[in-house]
This record gives sequence, structure tokens and C-alpha cells, in this order.
Amino acid sequence: MITTLASMGFCLKPLLAVLQQKDCRLLYSYLPHSCITEHVHGVPFNRLVDVLRAYKELHYRDVALFTAISDCVRCGRSFATQTNMEESERDTWSSYLKEGLLRSHGRGLVILFLSAFEDLAFCPTAMLDAFAERVTMSPDALGLKDVLSVLKTYSSLNHNLQGYREPFLVGVTHVLVSYLPKMAACELLKVFYCLSLLGHFHTTPLEQLLQQETLEEISARGQALSA
Repeated sequence: MITTLASMGFCLKPLLAVLQQKDCRLLYSYLPHSCITEHVHGVPFNRLVDVLRAYKELHYRDVALFTAISDCVRCGRSFATQTNMEESERDTWSSYLKEGLLRSHGRGLVILFLSAFEDLAFCPTAMLDAFAERVTMSPDALGLKDVLSVLKTYSSLNHNLQGYREPFLVGVTHVLVSYLPKMAACELLKVFYCLSLLGHFHTTPLEQLLQQETLEEISARGQALSA
């Protein structure tokens, strides 16, 4: 029902409140008469992502629900044991819980949720800290798309990583430098902007950004967009 309302562009807050607090059978048939927040651990991750995207479309915020989802994803609570989940989904979460960031599917799922929370302007503090800790342990596991998404999310949410800040930024920047030859000029500009927001200035990306060829590509792209 929530996703249907989002597809129609109907932000009916009284109805959304009813769906959230009283009758979740309208949203997930296998859940009882109770709050989604209380049973979030029983909802497959793909449906949780759909709910977050729907809330974005509806410009509707439910901090309690967002917090419950972020805690559930961070802890992996009950995801791998839900009988309503597809076997492939259970395997993905089981692998993520065992090997964490080293598993691309588990890493991708967490980044997907972080991106969804960013779109909602919601800062899942504990989840950001936990993922940053995993990144510091194995930064080379990040792909180029992962790096771009992670930097965008962390810079946008402006979360203070405290003790993890320096090793996290060093690790991500190290991986970023290895991908510089593969990056388009506009991607490099966005990345340097994100790093600047995070207060981290690395000479290698800056030197690459200031190269004549890179500046000409950015200028050409800007002229094309303004034409």
C-alpha cells in the first residue's frame, strides 16, 4: 500500500500513520496486526528498500522506522533465518555476516541502504560507524562504484566518525587513487568535492583534476549541459 501511494504521488499522512501503526497486513501479508517497526527484522531487505524509496517519494519521515531498519541492517538481525526470504537472499546475508565487507553482495546491500538513507536525509549513526570500521579493515574490497557512493553518502550526511575518521578516509582515498585512470573528469570533480566536504585533501586527485585535459573535459561537459 505504501509503495502504491508513492507511485500515485499521494502523501496521505493520516493513512500512512495507520499503515505504519495498526494494520501491516495491507503492506506485508505475512506480518500480524502490528507495527512495521516492531517486526522490521521479518521483512526481506528488498521490501525494506522499497519502503524507504516510497517514503522518499512521499516526502514522509518516520525516524523510528528508519532507525529500526538501520539497526537491523547493521546487526543483520534475523535476516538470514527468515522463512519468508528467498534462499539466495538468506545466503547473501549469511555470507555478509560471516565475511562482511569481503563479500561484494553484502557490501553492495549495505551501500544500497546507506544511499537510501542519504536520500531521506536520515543519518544512521551506528550503521555509518560500523561500515566505516569494516572499510578500514579492508578498503581494497571497495569497487569504483562503491567508492563513489560511499564518499557521496558520508559527505552528504556529514557524520562525525571520530576515531574511524582518519583511517577511513585514508583507506578510501588509497582505493580511489588506484581507480583514477578509469574515472571520468566529472566523476573526479564530484569525488574531490566530497573529499573537501569531509575535510580531506589528497594531492594525487587534485593534481589529476588540475590537468589540462581534465579541465577541458569538465568545461566541455558544462557547455553541453548549458546549451
